[in-house]
Amino acid sequence: MMYIWSWTKLLSTSGHEVLNKRVFAHLRRYIAIVRRIGLDSLRVMGIDILPGESPASTSQPHYAVVVLDKGKVKLKEDYVSKTRLLRLIYELKPDLIAIDNLYELAESKSSLINFVRRLPPGIRLVQVTRLHDGRELPLEVLSSMYRLSSQSKLSPLEAAEVAAKLASMGVGSVVKIHQGITRITIARTRTLKAGGMSRDRYLRSTRMEILRLTKRVKEALDRHGFDYDHYYRRTTHGLESSIFIVYAPRDSLRGVVKPIRGVDVKVRISPIEVHKVEFEPLVAKSKSPRGISGRYLIVGIDPGIVTGVAMIDIDGNPIMVFSRRYLPRNEILDMVYEYGIPVLIATDANPPSAMVKKLASTLGVPLFTPPRTLGVAEKEKLVQDYLEKHNYQLRVDDSHQRDALAAALKAYFNFKPKLDQVESKIRDLDLNISIREVKALILQGKSMTEAIREVVRRMKPKEEKQVVEVVDEKIVESLKTKIERQQIYINKLREERDLLLEEVKKLKEKLRQVEQEMERLLSEEGRKLRESRMMATLSARIERLEEVVEKLRKENEKLSEELKKAKDIIMNIASGKYMPLKVMRTMSNEGLKELITTFGIKRDDIVLVVDASHAGEDVLEELRRHRVVILALGSPPRHVLERAKDHGVAVIEIDSKKVSWLFGIPLLRDPEPILKLAERARKEVERYYRRRKAEDLRRIIEEYRKLRAEEEL
Repeated sequence: MMYIWSWTKLLSTSGHEVLNKRVFAHLRRYIAIVRRIGLDSLRVMGIDILPGESPASTSQPHYAVVVLDKGKVKLKEDYVSKTRLLRLIYELKPDLIAIDNLYELAESKSSLINFVRRLPPGIRLVQVTRLHDGRELPLEVLSSMYRLSSQSKLSPLEAAEVAAKLASMGVGSVVKIHQGITRITIARTRTLKAGGMSRDRYLRSTRMEILRLTKRVKEALDRHGFDYDHYYRRTTHGLESSIFIVYAPRDSLRGVVKPIRGVDVKVRISPIEVHKVEFEPLVAKSKSPRGISGRYLIVGIDPGIVTGVAMIDIDGNPIMVFSRRYLPRNEILDMVYEYGIPVLIATDANPPSAMVKKLASTLGVPLFTPPRTLGVAEKEKLVQDYLEKHNYQLRVDDSHQRDALAAALKAYFNFKPKLDQVESKIRDLDLNISIREVKALILQGKSMTEAIREVVRRMKPKEEKQVVEVVDEKIVESLKTKIERQQIYINKLREERDLLLEEVKKLKEKLRQVEQEMERLLSEEGRKLRESRMMATLSARIERLEEVVEKLRKENEKLSEELKKAKDIIMNIASGKYMPLKVMRTMSNEGLKELITTFGIKRDDIVLVVDASHAGEDVLEELRRHRVVILALGSPPRHVLERAKDHGVAVIEIDSKKVSWLFGIPLLRDPEPILKLAERARKEVERYYRRRKAEDLRRIIEEYRKLRAEEEL
């Protein structure tokens, strides 16, 4: 290793000869491998699936497993089930799990995420065939390149051992599943169906409980200083649901917020997953800066459970819009910097939400807030006019994207007169400076004069200062002595360099042989491996498609049966065996409104009531006015029957077996007897109602006469 380092140092300092770039690149790669030797102190588990096995199979797949501890083989097993594999991982707790293909562990992305979730904390999953630059090479090729094996076909045990050794050398990419972000969800445990007063009481209770738990979680997060965004749906009596996006790993919330699953309300804590399986080099490399140079952006934000983001440049040109549920701030930042440099954040609401304030603060840019919250009509006009002007270069799919774009446009048009003015002024002054940089500074709060001065100052070359040094004679003599010693050292290095050049010739020949071997492996074995894996992938896909076909066949049979049933019912309606009824869910104002809206109401109608447990007086009066007869499913309470009779409405109890339903419409079986009964009931109730009204009138007259007689006395 020292030998190689001396050679590289000589090349970097002397600069006399330039070696073949290809040879030098290979040598640098070997040096990088040596630098990674620190990974040899880790415990690494190598895995390879056995031939004929598949994670998509109904039976458990089996693997060959090799464990290296500090570079030495600690365990070798060639028939390990997936269950035992997980048990070994928990027992041995390796630092790295190395494999040549992730989908030997799981048949899909979701299954892979579930597998990684089941791993103990701190364990990294590495795909050794994926290099740091994103290229993928077959395991056999890598084995030959790194002098681990010269065989063109590896057995599962050999493949597992090679994978472990490659990972210990720093080869491969780590699978990244979780971000350092956690979602806390507070919501109802159960989903409710239509109901009466009990349902309303339950909703009030659960909404108040969600509000109480939300306050408790918020206080805990604030007390411990966590950064978070909060989204919620407010109702009359509390909150329908509540979401916290906490910018911290799941483990850091332990002891701060606990998951709860009660009878009515649950608190669920889960890490947010990236939306694709990502990779990062096992040995970290420096990242290049993001963003499109020179493009300054106005970013409109519509925060909420679904967050909308829109970007336009400072000249008003469209860049992009998008929206997504539970969108974390860091993903917004990543997306914005992919398109340019943000100089202004805009919102359509006044006052702005905490999430938008935090985003502007994180970016270090001003926040534009309109004088008042923008109305829907104003936002629609802003967006529609803008899209027409720019020939619909952007596609706005929902209201969140529309609101975000409207916010950005409102900010742009607010600053546009000033931006046009500065552009005109720079041209009048004939200044050779960047107009966009001046505009960006104006959007960030600087005046026109300050912005122009700042850009001019940046472009002005720095004056070179002349430095006069006074040199001491003693220093000169000392430097001469040092130069003589350095010359002797340089001569020695030149001799060593000549020896190294001879070694380089040998390495050239060795590299040529390696390249020939690589080409042979890539052209033959590489092709075979790709074909075999493609066949396995296609077989798994065929199985999944067969399952889909079977599911669709069953659904088709079910729909055919329902269609046949519907045809039979329609024929029975035509023959008079069934009679369609108008339906009212409850005898409430809402139920009456729904009846009138859906079916209408006419004189002498017969209406089916699903829930006759209560009846409003206004509703009964409206039904009596139209001489409606009520068919009540089940047995209505006695007080409801008496109240209906007092208001002149006939109510007939009917068994649910007498009613069939077709697409939400009730059908009365054998309607003739019911129709006769309804007519008799209507006449009886009308006679009773007229008699009762006459008695009431007679009683009023008698009371009036009695009162007059008392007054005359």
